[in-house]
Amino acid sequence: MTTADDFKSLTGIQHVRHRPDMYIGSISCTKENRWVINDNNEAVQEVIETNPGLEQCVLELIVNAADHVERCKVSNETKVSKIEIVQTDDFISVFNNGKGIPIEINKETNLYIPEMIFGNLMTSSNYDDSKKKTWGGKNGIGAKAANIFSTKFIIEVQSNNTNYYQEFTNGMNNKTEPIIKKNKHSDYTKITYYPDFAAFNMSSFTSNDTWKLLKKRAYDLSAATGKEVSVMLNETKIPVKDFSDYMSLYIGNAKKVVYSTNRWEVGFALCPYTEPVQISFVNAICTDDGGNHVKHVLEPVLDKITEELQAKHKNVVIKKQYIRDNTIIFIKALIDNPGFDSQLKRKLKTPISEFGSRCDIPDDIVKKIAKLGICDNVLEIAKAKDMNNALKKTDGTKSKRLSDIEKLDDANFAGDPKKSMQCTLILTEGDSAKSLALNGIMAAGGRDIWGVFPLRGKFLNVRGATAAQLEKNTEIIAINRILGIKPGLTDISKLRYGKVMIMTDSDTDGYHIKGLLINYFSVFFPELLEKGLLGCIITPIVKVFKGDTVIQQFYNLNDFEKWNEQNTGNYRIKYYKGLGTSDAKEAKEYFKNLAQNKINYIFDKNEDLLSIERTFEKKKTNERKEWILNYLANKQEVDYNQKNISIKYFIDRELVQFSVYDGIRSIPNIIDGLKPSQRKILYGCLKKNLFKKADKSGEIKVAQLSGYISEVSGYHHGEESLQGTIVKMAQDFVGSGNINILEPKGNFGSRLMGGEDASSARYIFTHLKDIVKIIYNEHDNRLLNYIESEGHIIEPEFYVPIIPMILVNGSVGIGTGWSTDIPCFNPIDIIDNIKLLMKNENIKPMVPYYKGFKGTIDKINDVSWSTQGNFKIVDKTVYVTELPIGLWTEDFKKLLNKLLEQERIKTFSANGDTNEVNFVIKLEETMNENDVIELFELKNKISTTNLVAFDENHQIVKYDSVDDILWTFYSYRLKFYEKRRLFLIKTLEDDISLFTEKLRFINMVINDEIVVFKRKKADIIVELEKHNFKNVSELIIMTIDKFTIDEIDKLKDKIEKLQNELDCLKSKTDKDLWTEDLDILVQYI
Repeated sequence: MTTADDFKSLTGIQHVRHRPDMYIGSISCTKENRWVINDNNEAVQEVIETNPGLEQCVLELIVNAADHVERCKVSNETKVSKIEIVQTDDFISVFNNGKGIPIEINKETNLYIPEMIFGNLMTSSNYDDSKKKTWGGKNGIGAKAANIFSTKFIIEVQSNNTNYYQEFTNGMNNKTEPIIKKNKHSDYTKITYYPDFAAFNMSSFTSNDTWKLLKKRAYDLSAATGKEVSVMLNETKIPVKDFSDYMSLYIGNAKKVVYSTNRWEVGFALCPYTEPVQISFVNAICTDDGGNHVKHVLEPVLDKITEELQAKHKNVVIKKQYIRDNTIIFIKALIDNPGFDSQLKRKLKTPISEFGSRCDIPDDIVKKIAKLGICDNVLEIAKAKDMNNALKKTDGTKSKRLSDIEKLDDANFAGDPKKSMQCTLILTEGDSAKSLALNGIMAAGGRDIWGVFPLRGKFLNVRGATAAQLEKNTEIIAINRILGIKPGLTDISKLRYGKVMIMTDSDTDGYHIKGLLINYFSVFFPELLEKGLLGCIITPIVKVFKGDTVIQQFYNLNDFEKWNEQNTGNYRIKYYKGLGTSDAKEAKEYFKNLAQNKINYIFDKNEDLLSIERTFEKKKTNERKEWILNYLANKQEVDYNQKNISIKYFIDRELVQFSVYDGIRSIPNIIDGLKPSQRKILYGCLKKNLFKKADKSGEIKVAQLSGYISEVSGYHHGEESLQGTIVKMAQDFVGSGNINILEPKGNFGSRLMGGEDASSARYIFTHLKDIVKIIYNEHDNRLLNYIESEGHIIEPEFYVPIIPMILVNGSVGIGTGWSTDIPCFNPIDIIDNIKLLMKNENIKPMVPYYKGFKGTIDKINDVSWSTQGNFKIVDKTVYVTELPIGLWTEDFKKLLNKLLEQERIKTFSANGDTNEVNFVIKLEETMNENDVIELFELKNKISTTNLVAFDENHQIVKYDSVDDILWTFYSYRLKFYEKRRLFLIKTLEDDISLFTEKLRFINMVINDEIVVFKRKKADIIVELEKHNFKNVSELIIMTIDKFTIDEIDKLKDKIEKLQNELDCLKSKTDKDLWTEDLDILVQYI
């Protein structure tokens, strides 16, 4: 029973201390996922240890300063222009320079007003609810809660030439008498708070991560108070100018739509996070949990976008939540007398009707929000919801016989209730590998237990694939039917086959196919993967023969190269990069030795799934980048002696090689600006001397050229892809580049479709342009480092052109982990800047340039430019005569047709050809220039924020600027001119020496000083060496017709000419040589 002694009466201070949850929240340290600001001034979510109560105490002081900003605005008093927050381990102070608090005594309490505000419970100027106020204070607790949880609390106020100073200690229980002095300082208010850390189970602000939240609150304050107020944190200005700036902390440079009224500022963007995000403020208070103000703004927008999307896409169900999940919303609102769910003020509860204002987003703003990419994501989500239904349509059953799957060679025992577990399905890389497998299985049990099905090219990456892609993917349907598999099936014994074995080439593309198949099973059938369903067969990549006998075979090139360095002898080496290299006999050997050649994949959900997701999830770019860099720093080969390997092991040692090579073939080298396939094409063309001859010969069909290049450069990725690259290197329409090194003879595509309208490689011809001889000097080409592949010399590591072609033609590429986007620049501007560098002068800023472009390119900032097409408005007609870079004519027509369907334009006509743009568009209503640009997307952005390339040391580098690229190229190229000059000097000296010796030799023969006739060759050699001849091998092969007076005269002329060349060359510097080359190039251009 409760007795009378159980009841206690507490003072207000005691109640706050005993029941802190009612006033400031929990005073226990806890771990939460919260928004913080990192060192790069980015808002990120981190799991941090914080103390909610201490955070709230500090927040009350910060909000108090923010309230004062609004009060001063409303009362037209001295406005706040600066708020300074200082935080140390022991205390935090908040200063504002607005109108000071009145230093007057309140008649009712006989206390000074500063003491009433900060040191006396249940006192406030906010108790009159009939007055409409747009600040946060309401209950008379606020900053006093901080005082109660303090060891010291200092009030400093300057008001009307009077200074007020007072200290509270021992949790507001003790106080000093106010010290009041007259002076002539400007008004301010400053509160210094020493928390009672013991009450919070802490020793200082840095005992946990609470300080991170305090930094975030300073940024919040800067956003909430606007550009009129400068917010300082520890003497550093918060770099947030306005609310739009604050949004960028969360979304970076992503597009956003901002709308504002007198009391509302709202922003929308495509949500970059996995969950929907709202960032909102009410009267400068950060409402972490949202509330009615968010609902008021967001719900109508979601309704409108949902309705519009559903009307356009009736074949899918669009739910409002899909749009919400893809939208990040920012709100800053002033609300009359706001009411919150608790003293913590994290959620606004005030009814919408009592806000004092409304924020109705206009329809044109809603349309802009929908264009942020939200709709595209929503459609993907809606389609993905149908994924399982689509997958069910690909279900298989454990039937005995399948006869309707094209190219399947089914095992005889497949689907047999008693024998199916003995069966293995081989999935091969293409038809030729299938033939090899069919030959091989005859040595390992034959057709009863082996089934073979060929894959066509790369398997689908099912992570992020749409329902339609799954439903229509014939290979997925076939594999599921062959295996008798269906969603939810976890028992291997229910399948038509007990094992699946992958058989691919031993190259990076083969590794990728294996990875894609593993990815498929990990997404839809992870339980089967865990039970050991999947494996692969490995085949040698190199065999060493002595005679016809294989004495050694290797499964990776590193092992072979180590062996080759240590073994010399009369061996024959054969490379087996493709399965097609092996014959039927070898196939049988592979299957006969399955114990050696088969690998089983072991799948551990906890360990391996993260590796699979990192590799195949599109959003995990940064994780993939780190993964690749880790591999490059510590390369480890697969140990093929292991017969059971984890999926993670396969990914980290084998599949990663595809990702590395994918980057190599997608990213150019900074020196020559070429990707590997482009470099192979240039090499093949130079090797074939594919310049147009005087008799007009020299042209070659693109289809023939691709075959030749594949042969001489070791290209292994399909001639269709190579032909596409050849075509691109010859294209010369607007936007394709500034110097095409191949001449287009025939239809190589146009700006109609960005080159995609090119004719078949069988019908078009090409040859090298003469400018190639100038840019890629033949003397330089002799000094390059050429690659050896499979025992053959192929293209160089990179060429060394006389100008940075990477800036002339730009480069765009997307590889695993990296992408690059380098604009084109005017070769004349580049040459001028190179000459300035030679003079040690500052280079001039360069503007992106695209040959033939008639529009405008204007600088936005140091790293971006806008490209705008040409147009003219006459009444309700728009004449478009140029499109921005990157917008092709057919794409523009699609846009116009879409606008026509939406009845946003009346009609249009296209009057241009493949090179000229000419559109006449009839409008529904008159429009200004900005509206025309926006509606017809006549402005694009070019930026230099992703300048990624391999450097001269084959390291991938993100360059800071175009100037950085130019300087890197200049430094390397200048050294290479020295290399060329010294090489040419040595060559001329050697030639002079040879001709001089020939001249001496002829003279000695003519003068009978040396007898060469009727003598043994060996004797002549001895005599020549006795006379100190150095080029004996050249002299001994001279024919009788060279021993004449005429030949002597010729040699003298040659020597004189060469000596003049040598003297001239020695008189020149490396920069002189470069300048001469550049002048020739300028004349050609």
